[in-house]
Amino acid sequence: MGDTSSAGQVVYDGRLVTADGEAILAKYDDWAINFFRQQKLIWSSWGPTITLESSDHAWIDKIRFGIRKLDGVDCTRLRLFFLSLLWRAAATTLFEFKAVSMPPDEEAQLRAMVLHGEAEPYHFYPVTLTQLITRGFPHNYSAVRQIKREPVPDLTTGSIKEDAWQEIDIYRFFFDGLIAHIHINADAKEVEEKGSVFAGRGNEATDRL
Repeated sequence: MGDTSSAGQVVYDGRLVTADGEAILAKYDDWAINFFRQQKLIWSSWGPTITLESSDHAWIDKIRFGIRKLDGVDCTRLRLFFLSLLWRAAATTLFEFKAVSMPPDEEAQLRAMVLHGEAEPYHFYPVTLTQLITRGFPHNYSAVRQIKREPVPDLTTGSIKEDAWQEIDIYRFFFDGLIAHIHINADAKEVEEKGSVFAGRGNEATDRL
């Protein structure tokens, strides 16, 4: 399937799909770029502004975490867009995406979900978003696989434990100031409990800042 892009540059593999498949991907891509611009999730949508303005957006716990809430989001489409990117990266033989690989059965399942517009199961490669709210230099990052560390909250108080961390295996995609972390081997219960932290459920989404 079609093209994979980052920070305004496009890496294209025309051998992945037929014209019908390309049309499916184009719908995901067109919707996503319009959504990113409308919500000012990418630097190119800010105009001359250096730092994201927050006056017309809802923020959650801005001081401690910096989490931005977006209402009225077609989260199913948002999740499917990122799943389509992941499938493209896994299926292509292009050097730029050599870090992305998965078992054949998972690749086949991913392809079917993208083809038929099925966002579930949500714990299958769930996606979290991080937005960089200060503009940086234009650049292009290929998808990478890495381990990220997150603090673990206390189950009783909800407060963050300074000395407790969990390591999470992810694929990272970068889009003009918007970073997507696609979790590998995610726990279904954790995905259910965290709700809108993972893109794809309901009509609201959150991203970290």
